Amino acid sequence: MDTSSLLSEHLDKLRELARRESDLLADIVFAGGSVPQLYSLIRPSRSCPRPTVDIDLAVPDPELGREVRARNPSLPLDILCSDSLNDGRPGVSFLPSVEIAFHDYMEIELEPGLVAKAAGQVAFFVMKVSRAARQEFKRGSDLYDLLVVLEQFGADQLADRFNAVKHRPEVAQCVKAMFALLADGSARGYDALFRDMNLPSTQEPWIVARFDQFLYELRKAGLANDKR
Repeated sequence: MDTSSLLSEHLDKLRELARRESDLLADIVFAGGSVPQLYSLIRPSRSCPRPTVDIDLAVPDPELGREVRARNPSLPLDILCSDSLNDGRPGVSFLPSVEIAFHDYMEIELEPGLVAKAAGQVAFFVMKVSRAARQEFKRGSDLYDLLVVLEQFGADQLADRFNAVKHRPEVAQCVKAMFALLADGSARGYDALFRDMNLPSTQEPWIVARFDQFLYELRKAGLANDKR
């Protein structure tokens, strides 16, 4: 199956879940690899969103998440909840970075009359960079997702969004991790991105330049101690 078909199939599953759980759409937030594809409904990108299978869903309460999973056994759900709510029971992934998705999100119309929340740009970066950091920056696919969102919204707009929520500690942690990950063209993050995503070598300078511009905008906004 080609990329276009995979993306179309995944979007159908997102819509199916949203229809089934329409009464909960004010409370739940789509997260993870689905987000760049949801953004693409309103913001095009030069880089194609990466096909993904799992549907990451941030929920405010673990019991609610388990209920959603039980009602949708045919869908590949990954239920995410703040680690502060960890009740020790299975069925939910408890992560410290999830909380920001309920403070920074976008409303996306999946089809006429069906509007769902997707993690906002800052929340998406925070969650993806946190995931990459936990795996020692080995997930090139996560960095590719960041590239797509960077292409969709642009370095200056993303920096403005980060600046608007810079008071949140996880945002400062995310910026620090990004500089460690991407501060120069030989950083481990780029190694993982180019290796894991099998990107043409001719694209490498262009990709590094895009991230360099974003880091520059973050510095300009006073969000990084890096002075280079």
